[in-house]
Amino acid sequence: MLEIDMCRIEIKNIDRGPYTEKNVHIIANNTKDALLALKKSKDKGSYILQHTFFTGFLLDEELLTIENCIADEITNIFDEKNIPLPGVILQKPALGKFSYECLMITPKDKDVSVEYKKANGVTYALVNDGELKWIYAVGLKGDTKINDITTQSQEALVKMKTVLDAEGLSFSKVLRQWNYVPGIVNVSSKGRQHYQEFNDVRAEFYENNDFPNGYPAATGIGTIGGRVTINFIALETGVRKDVIIRKIKNSFQIDPHVYSDEKLVGNTTKEHEEKKTPKFERGKLVIIPRGNKWDGRMYISGTASIRGEDDVSINKTDKQTKVTLSNIENLISGENIMIENGLKAETTRLNATATLDDIIYLRTYIKNIKDASTIDNAIGSKFKFHNLVEADICRPGLLVEIEGEAVLHVKKQGSTI
Repeated sequence: MLEIDMCRIEIKNIDRGPYTEKNVHIIANNTKDALLALKKSKDKGSYILQHTFFTGFLLDEELLTIENCIADEITNIFDEKNIPLPGVILQKPALGKFSYECLMITPKDKDVSVEYKKANGVTYALVNDGELKWIYAVGLKGDTKINDITTQSQEALVKMKTVLDAEGLSFSKVLRQWNYVPGIVNVSSKGRQHYQEFNDVRAEFYENNDFPNGYPAATGIGTIGGRVTINFIALETGVRKDVIIRKIKNSFQIDPHVYSDEKLVGNTTKEHEEKKTPKFERGKLVIIPRGNKWDGRMYISGTASIRGEDDVSINKTDKQTKVTLSNIENLISGENIMIENGLKAETTRLNATATLDDIIYLRTYIKNIKDASTIDNAIGSKFKFHNLVEADICRPGLLVEIEGEAVLHVKKQGSTI
């Protein structure tokens, strides 16, 4: 970890072929220092695609003030115009007052370009990657101050749909989605858990879409305030029929979208007579041929100490962390991808696998910040990009949730990986 202007900074560069991807994680005591440190680490010709501040040191009424302050700071610090503003998530970092994540790319090929666009007031980044089109959007939330989670969820998903519609895409094109829900395990006056309210609304927005490659990889996680907020990444492959996108099951766990009713918390209501399951996959695999190589990546959904659909090691932080890492290790393993998910039987003739060493980005949510050192010890120092924040997990007995992204090793079948 480097130090720049009183900030601690982690950087991970990934060669994607026609562009270099850079993940940056900065720990700082104020937003200006974090943005200045980012500028110093930013390569010439690079573009910010997605960035988010995490802090637990703001009250709801201070959130708009800090968001306006960040907007002014970005205008003053960076040369590029119209950079999409970062999301601000009310989750307390384990270190510093602000934990700041940023994803940037530096094009190496003339066929790669970045546009900052706006649709009905919603800003986002569009990456033209040859014939591929990537969409990155953060901080999508409603404009009205209302405590009702159902309404907040609807407003956030409307903004998400606005961006997708502007690019002619459907929800089925979303690869990765982050859903931040205030008081996620709280029960509303309707007798319905906040997370369940969000799941009901998400299901309504998804229901008129076909998902031939499965739902997005996703995280549903609690915040201490603010409004329901969504970040997402989408990909349109267009005429590129050689791009492989697959939902990935985990042989250790049941898919969340087929959970039994007993795992869904809350009463039925007049508006929602049926409780909807969480519509996401355990992982999402993407393999893009790049000349004689493959750009393989696995988006790892928020993962907890669950086997089948049941909690494991309730209220035991160290054991939950180890079970969670074991779940992730299995998810990205060659055996799970190739055998359990049937990729070996397909006509792709490719092998794909990864280990924990191939994880390029890791974010850990912990229920109690006092457990940070325990979790650090359980995780170890092998992860070069690791953001640790305090957040409510979607089940009361769970203390840890981990998400990430891994680089896949991809070769033709018969080759050694």
